[in-house]
Amino acid sequence: MELRKRENGKHLNPYDLRDFYTTWMRTHGLSKPDIDLLQGRISIKSIQEEHYLDTKTPTSPFIQSLAAKYRLAMQPLIPKFLQGGNNVF
Repeated sequence: MELRKRENGKHLNPYDLRDFYTTWMRTHGLSKPDIDLLQGRISIKSIQEEHYLDTKTPTSPFIQSLAAKYRLAMQPLIPKFLQGGNNVF
């Protein structure tokens, strides 16, 4: 994937975005296994086998808990993305 030059002259690539996302989520309360699941590093099946959880149903307690943690962590970023500009990172 081609590197993009930001307005401030710095390059931004997919790895930088993934690293930012991981750091942001960890500092806002998500566990490493939660982040690994969200980033596709571990499969739903392995979580299901480990915890015997119903991960296919959107109303399952596991999915509801993960969704709540994700929404809480993302809440401060949404206004910054909607405003645009260089102040997101």
